[in-house]
Amino acid sequence: MKKIILLLFFFISSKIGFAADTSNNKSTQDNISNYLVDVTGGAISAGGLAGVSSSAITEIQTSQDIIVALKPLTSSSSSKDGFGFAITPFRTTITPMSKSTYSQNIFTRSLGSTTLSYAENSATVADVKFAKTAASIDFSAYFFDTDDPLIISQDAVTNEKFCPDRRKLQDFASLKYRENRRATAALATALEQSSETLVKMKKDYVDAAKKAGKTDAASIAAEEVRATSDHDAQLDALRIASSKAEDEQKKAEDASLNYGNTCIDNAIASIPWNASRWSLSAGTVWAKLEDGTGPRLKAGHYLTLNVLMKASKQGAIYALYRKSRDEIDLKTFSNKNPSRSNASLSALRYTYGSKDDNGNLKGIIEISNAKGSSATVSNTVYKHAIGVDKKIAAGLWLELRVGRNETFDGKSLQTTGLCNLSIAPTAVSTLFGK
Repeated sequence: MKKIILLLFFFISSKIGFAADTSNNKSTQDNISNYLVDVTGGAISAGGLAGVSSSAITEIQTSQDIIVALKPLTSSSSSKDGFGFAITPFRTTITPMSKSTYSQNIFTRSLGSTTLSYAENSATVADVKFAKTAASIDFSAYFFDTDDPLIISQDAVTNEKFCPDRRKLQDFASLKYRENRRATAALATALEQSSETLVKMKKDYVDAAKKAGKTDAASIAAEEVRATSDHDAQLDALRIASSKAEDEQKKAEDASLNYGNTCIDNAIASIPWNASRWSLSAGTVWAKLEDGTGPRLKAGHYLTLNVLMKASKQGAIYALYRKSRDEIDLKTFSNKNPSRSNASLSALRYTYGSKDDNGNLKGIIEISNAKGSSATVSNTVYKHAIGVDKKIAAGLWLELRVGRNETFDGKSLQTTGLCNLSIAPTAVSTLFGK
C-alpha cells in the first residue's frame, strides 16, 4: 500500500513539476507557483508526529510546493519503514494563488503557505508491532516581508541591485523597435508607390538606352524587363530588411523580458536560508496493530508552534513548543481503556550553514525536554542529537542524525541514528531540462 501511495504521489507531483516548467517567464507570471525556493529540506510536520524523523523540530516552510520524505535507513529496530509527503496547494500549478492576493496581508500569506501533510511509520513496543499514521495542517510565514521570496520578487525587475543590465537591455530593445518601425515604413511606402516607381524606372531605363543608341524594339523591351527585375529586387530587399528588423526586435524584447527571470532569481538567491520565520501546525496521529487485528485508535492530537530566528550570518536558532492532548501510551494499547495523557514538549536547535551556495551543507545540534515515562510520540523524540543536512542536487536533501532518545517502552535511553531523504519532485524535474 505504501508503494502504491508513493508511486501515485510521485506521478502526480512530477506532472505538476513539468507543467510548471512551461511558465518560462517569471516576470510576466502572477502565480506564486512560479516562485519556489530550495534552501532547506522539506517541511513535513506529519512526519515528525509519525516518527519518520526522531527530531521534535521539523523544517519551517520556505517556498515549496510538494515534498516527499523517505526513511530508508535507521539504526533503531523499533521504528522503520517510514515515509511522508506534503503539498502546499496554493503553490502548485493546479490551484495557484496570485502574487497580488498573496501580498495583501499576513492572513493571505499564511493561507498561501498552508501545507497539508501525511506520514506513515511503524513502531515496536514490548515486541508488539504498531502501524502509525499522521496527518497535519501547517500555516507559516516570514517575520519580515523583505525575507519573503514572493514579496521581494515583485519589485526585482525594477531593482538595479538585482537587475544591473535591465536598462541596457531595454534601451537595446527600444533601438530595435525604432529600426523595425523605419524598415516597416520604408516597405509600406515602396509597396504603395510600386506602380508609379515601376513606370518611372522603365522610362529611365528606356531613355538611357536611347541615349546610348539602342532604339530598336528588342532593346527597348529588354530594358523594360530589366527595370521590372530591378524593381522587384528592390522590393524583395526591403521585405528582407523588414523581416530581419522584426526578428531582431522580437529577440531584443524577449531578451529584455527573459532577463526578468534572472532578476527574480537574483532576488530570491539573495534571501538567506536562515531568514526568520514561523509555523503553526495542528495534527493527529492514529495507531493500530501492524497485523491488522484490533481497532485503529486516535493516538493523540497535537498543536505545534515552531520559530526560526536568524542568529548570525550563517546561523539560526529553532525553538519549538508542542502541546499534546489524549496521547495514547502504546504499552496500554490492548487495554480496554488505554492510558492517555496531556503533555507539552519544548525543543531547541542550533543550525550553522555553509557560506557557499547559501547553506547547502548544515551542521545541527538540538535538545529537548522529552521524558521517558510512557510510550508516546512526545517522549520518543531526541533528547539531544547532532546531525548534518546536505543538498545533494536540486530538490534533493540528505538528512543525517544521531542522538539519544527514550526507547518506546520508556524504560531506557538508546542511541539512534537515521538517514532521511527529502525530495521536491518539482525541483528535481529541472534536472532533466525544461
